[in-house]
Amino acid sequence: MFDVIFLVGAILFVLFAWRVLRKVGHYDGALSGRELIERADWREFERLTAQALRGSGFSVGEIPGEEVEADGGVDLVAERNGIRYVVQYKKWRQEVGVDVVRAVYGVMAARGDHGCIVASSGRFTKSAWSWARGKSVTLIHGTALARMLDGESMENVFYTPSIAERREMRRRERSGRGLKCPECGRDMVLRVARQGAFAGQEFWGCIRYPNCRGIRNA
Repeated sequence: MFDVIFLVGAILFVLFAWRVLRKVGHYDGALSGRELIERADWREFERLTAQALRGSGFSVGEIPGEEVEADGGVDLVAERNGIRYVVQYKKWRQEVGVDVVRAVYGVMAARGDHGCIVASSGRFTKSAWSWARGKSVTLIHGTALARMLDGESMENVFYTPSIAERREMRRRERSGRGLKCPECGRDMVLRVARQGAFAGQEFWGCIRYPNCRGIRNA
């Protein structure tokens, strides 16, 4: 009888602990990226933003408290391939507007960094997207951040080949001519960077992207 009571108690304890861990968002294996974001408070959302960026190859650290401005400041610093970014996250229900993006961009310029990233649990306004276009600004909306937490890279989330790029990929694949990828030896196609510090610049990328990330300078 005692063994039965002990077993029931152990099962109830495990179920209780599992429910608590799910509630605070630490039982990552049981939750999707979207669920993690929805359950997170502002502090946990910082951890999730850093986790998503690290999954795409960034090293991430916090900015010392004395360097964070009360308004328009940034929360994290990130670096990848020698390129430095300032990062601000917004655990907001409302859309993030252009004023926020401008403020982070200004901090980036003042610090002398190469780019800035604004991550939101929700969406950005049309004016924010419009203002960021062509600048060294990366906007990560809630859906994109959830996909990154589920294991997709930032490039895979944001990059969609244009019709012209897909046509060029097919032509090169058929002909077998052109530059060869330094990683896998397949053909390369001319692409245009759409996000980050090199937005608007051309580069050669592997036709097997995102399965292969080989690049060459254009």
